[in-house]
Amino acid sequence: MKRILLPFLIILSSCTAKKNIAGLYGKCDKEYFACTQMLLNDDHTFEYFIFMDVGGGSVLKGNWKRITNDSIVLNTFEQPNILKSVYAGKMHPSKKGRVKLIVKDDTGPISYGSVSINNDHPKALNEQGEAEFDKTDVKTVSYWFLGKITTLKIDKPDYDEIQITVREPFSELLLTDEVALVKRNKLIFPVGNLTYHEFELKKTNVKINSGNNTAIAFRLNSLNTLQCI
Repeated sequence: MKRILLPFLIILSSCTAKKNIAGLYGKCDKEYFACTQMLLNDDHTFEYFIFMDVGGGSVLKGNWKRITNDSIVLNTFEQPNILKSVYAGKMHPSKKGRVKLIVKDDTGPISYGSVSINNDHPKALNEQGEAEFDKTDVKTVSYWFLGKITTLKIDKPDYDEIQITVREPFSELLLTDEVALVKRNKLIFPVGNLTYHEFELKKTNVKINSGNNTAIAFRLNSLNTLQCI
């Protein structure tokens, strides 16, 4: 019996490992105001479409690579050539019960956008580029503006004042070694440059002819003119 099961298990494991994950993830409704889709092509290129009702639509293009059986890494063709955002933390023994986040760039305080601690309940920045939260162990801090985000891991969870110096180009979203999980026909995006909270896109069965402009394909799908299998 064991001799029969062993080859069967090897074949089953091989088939599972080679499962094709290429395809279109996410679906846009007919009248969409906020919409996100990811197309993973068979040639290991990707096109990520995001439409924000304020910022309009844009498409990111790059390469994807499978790094484990259930995860991929994304890199846009264009890569940033400037410094990454950094933070500086402080602890005030006399200050209890609150955590202050301060956001600035190289020219001074940033008074627009939102910040969050541990991906929970973002708050808008005030005119001084500050926001306060109830005291908690700080694992990550995030700054979010018009659908673009920078997230930093914090080395000491007991900081009660953290200053973030933003240096990413918020006029253009670029991805460097961005990891996404592939589970049960879904792409799951952890906290990173794409989002300040985890979100997922479900794989769709939309037929897209190879060679077509992906942005057009996304828009056609949004208008429900593509045929599903």
